[in-house]
Formats: sequence, C-alpha cells, structure tokens
Amino acid sequence: MIERSSYFNLFANCIPVKGARRSIICDLQNGVFELIPNSLVDILEEYRSKNFGNILDSFEENSHDTIYEYFYFMVKKGFGYFSKQLDLGFIDLELDFDTPEKISNCIIDIDSFSNHDFGKIALELDQLDCKALQIRSYADLSPQDLLKILEEFKLSGLRDIQPIVKYNKSFHRKQIVSILNKHQRISQITFHSAPKRYSYKEVLDSIWVVFTDKNITSADECGCISSSYFVINLPMFSESLNFNSCLNKKISIDAGGNIKNCPTMKRSYGNISETSMLEAYADKDFKSMWNINKDKIEVCKDCEFRYICTDCRAFLEAGKLYSKPIKCNYNPYTAVWE
Repeated sequence: MIERSSYFNLFANCIPVKGARRSIICDLQNGVFELIPNSLVDILEEYRSKNFGNILDSFEENSHDTIYEYFYFMVKKGFGYFSKQLDLGFIDLELDFDTPEKISNCIIDIDSFSNHDFGKIALELDQLDCKALQIRSYADLSPQDLLKILEEFKLSGLRDIQPIVKYNKSFHRKQIVSILNKHQRISQITFHSAPKRYSYKEVLDSIWVVFTDKNITSADECGCISSSYFVINLPMFSESLNFNSCLNKKISIDAGGNIKNCPTMKRSYGNISETSMLEAYADKDFKSMWNINKDKIEVCKDCEFRYICTDCRAFLEAGKLYSKPIKCNYNPYTAVWE
C-alpha cells in the first residue's frame, strides 16, 4: 500500500506527452513508451509537489482505486518511485537541440539515368560537416557498382552510411559481408524489391542487413508515417520538440542531380553539376522549413506521438505547408490507425 505521506518522483528521462484523446510516457533512457490516459498526465503536472495523500484528497473517493492503479503502474514500469520526501535533486532534462555541423544528413537518389559525380559530392559533404548519408538506388546496381560508389566516400568525414539498393541475386551473403567489411561505416544495408521480407545482423552481430519485398521505384515512395518508424531517445525527442524531424539539417540530391531539402520536394536549389551544395545551403530559403516542428503542424500538434515520429513536408493532406502528412493514417482524435 502506498503511504499517504509519500511523494512520487518521476524520473527526468520519463516525459509525458499529452494528446487529444490519450497520452504517452516516453522513457528516453530505455527507448520505450507506454500509453496512458490524459487524466494521469494532468495529475502528474498539477500535483507534482504534493504528497500522495494530497492527491487522493483532491478527488472523490470513488476515484481512489483508479489513482492507486495509476501509480502502481508507474512504479511497475520503472517510470518513478515513492519516497518520504520529494527528491529535490531531480531536475528536468535539457531539451534544447543543437549540433555543430551545417548539415547533419544527406540523401542521394539514383536511377538508371543518374550521372552523379560522387567524388565531388563527397568533398562538398565534408565542407558541410555532414556525418550521415543514405544512398537510395532505384536502378539495378551490381555489387561492383555499389563498391565503386562507396569508394568515393572512403576518405570522407562521414560516420554513418546506409545504402538502399534494389535486390538482385548477385548480392549473396558472402558478397554482402565483403562489402560491409570493406566499408565499416555502413550501419545498415537494405535491399528492396526482394522475393521476401526478412532481416539479420552481420559482422560481429553489429550491422543490420534488411530485405523488403516492397517495390521501391522512385522517391515518391517516401513520406510514409508509421509506428514502426518511431524513435524513442533523447536526440530524437529534443530535435522533434524544436525542429522538423525530417528536414532539419538535411540536404538531398535527387536522381536528376537537383539539390533539394528532400528528393521528393518540388523546390530545387540548383543542379549538382553546376551548383555546389555549399551554395545551395547558403540560399536564404534553404533552411525555411527546418523550424516547422510538430507543434506547428495541423493534427500532429494534437498527437501523443509527435516527438517520437518522423514528418513529411512533401506529401501534405491539404496541400498547405502546415498540413498533416498525407501518408499518415493515425487519427489522434479517435486514437485509431485507420
């Protein structure tokens, strides 16, 4: 039984996020979230410095069993603990977000007509201090084609590379391991249009090799919002709280060589054959969408998942800049994935 004189201490890394119909608690240390009722969030916020007896006395007696259940649940899930005194050593997490690089991540698209100068791209990404690169190919690439592209980035400052390649039988397991061993900054390699969907880890059980039967033919396949894409950690949460969770510090090159915020966006800031990415970055409009966080987007601002979810500003429900992503089928007002 919880003592009336005790105080509940919510761990700083466990943050409630209130939605229109229900809420979640994000455990940013353990990378999990739990659904909770909005009424529990109200209690945690309104009675933060009150002891358990004060909380009970604020409600009708017929609600007391429910309140006990709420706090037993919180303790069981490891979101907090009770103590004889309020733990004043707990302070809120610092949720500002900033990184030193001009650009943190880049997407390069390739189709059968692409003629990218990957050596030039590698040099320019270093000028932007870019650390993560995703290469998406819709054309048939051989293992040798992929290795040739990856070689251009071997001396770059990139820390993370994720190729997404159209499946063909030449990418057998031994060949994949060879590629991963030669380019150890690859954190995941994905093969789309595969016969079946499965995944496993390679190279000391550290790198995901993913096969999907989804047939990806162009950048138009991008922009899907799904619970399988949720990321629960402090960097994602704080970036989403302050910036756009898709476009912040991103630069892209579409299959035709056009420099964009995202390959699916209409606006181009020049072609990589004539314009440098540093010049595109310097354009006054290039960063205009970086600050469109979920709290500014229609419907998303009422969603309990808004700080762990990605976004899309290319495919929009009403065709307006602050509209909900059209490829999201979650309704926070009914709490149903439709």
